[in-house]
Amino acid sequence: AALSTIAIGGTIEGPIVKDKLSLIVSARRSWPDLIITNGLKLVDGEWGFGARFYDINSKLNYQINDKQRLFLSFYSGSDKEFIFSQTEGAKTQYDLGWGNQIGSLRWNSIWGNGIFSQTTAYVSSYFDNEKMTSPDRETKQRSNFVDGGVTSQFSFILTQNQTMKAGFEMGNKWFKPYSYTESGSLLNYTVEANQQSQISGALFVEHETTFNKLTLNIGLRYDYTQAAEDDFSSLQPRLSAKYRVDSKLTLKGGVMQSSQA
Repeated sequence: AALSTIAIGGTIEGPIVKDKLSLIVSARRSWPDLIITNGLKLVDGEWGFGARFYDINSKLNYQINDKQRLFLSFYSGSDKEFIFSQTEGAKTQYDLGWGNQIGSLRWNSIWGNGIFSQTTAYVSSYFDNEKMTSPDRETKQRSNFVDGGVTSQFSFILTQNQTMKAGFEMGNKWFKPYSYTESGSLLNYTVEANQQSQISGALFVEHETTFNKLTLNIGLRYDYTQAAEDDFSSLQPRLSAKYRVDSKLTLKGGVMQSSQA
């Protein structure tokens, strides 16, 4: 456990199955808001304000065999600010919050002499919201963004001085920029913006060769994006070089062509 000026937290780590399965979990939560907000209520019951945050990280490590491993990771975090007033039993409060949840599953594998791969499936969800509550009216406003996909990369050690990498990426993004709800004694309605989405994919390959003190890296990437009814694609070549002058000085340079949909 750990205590700082703004948060209290702790970490639990250990094996579940010896030499096979292990887990680590850590969590934090702010503590000043508990004292400050409650202190304000005690001093003056008519108004108060506060802010708080929390986050949780966890990682599960599973060794399938000597050549393959799985890593399952999860993150969740949230922040909130609020202010309220209360007179004669009638309470008005404003809340502003935002947060993110991320999950991923990574598979590392050794396929043979000099052949390695890493494949990851992931999803991420971000939100922000505002809420205003009064005795006769409540309003809520929210937006959210979700991103999910799969990436995979293979690495090949061809010779002592040559390596090659190749792989792909594919994913989808969803964005809802606006959702507003009002309810109360006079009005009850919801207004929402249309959800937008984007599909993307990529293929890439690169080759690195070392000639004594000079290292050259040549690569090519193909990107594809589909948004609404439009498609975008591009080829993006790249070249980089590194020259080791001596043990204390290395010169690096590169050139590439890129595009953004």
